[in-house]
Amino acid sequence: MGIESLFSLDILVQAAGRSGWEGWPFGGTGPGGVVLASAARIVFILLVFALLAWVLRRLFGPGGPLRPREFGTGHIERRRRREEAGRALYARWRAGELDDAQYAAARKALDED
Repeated sequence: MGIESLFSLDILVQAAGRSGWEGWPFGGTGPGGVVLASAARIVFILLVFALLAWVLRRLFGPGGPLRPREFGTGHIERRRRREEAGRALYARWRAGELDDAQYAAARKALDED
């Protein structure tokens, strides 16, 4: 089978009007015709992409079995500790253990970390 016959088969398929999407729900027959067929194609492709995104999220997302360890969630723990330290610092300032200058300096040091 030469290259010429491949091209001629392609031309025959195009001439026959076959696109590979003739089966339900992709055929342009019935009520709605071409509009429903086009909508079905779009929905099908969107579902394929949504399924792919879901699978990748499950595999490589937070807590996923294929997620590299260096992409961990350590930044969340650091932020939580910094927020707790900020609340404790604020509580000490409200209780009068720290004056305004000490509180401002400690808060600035905490925010820089």
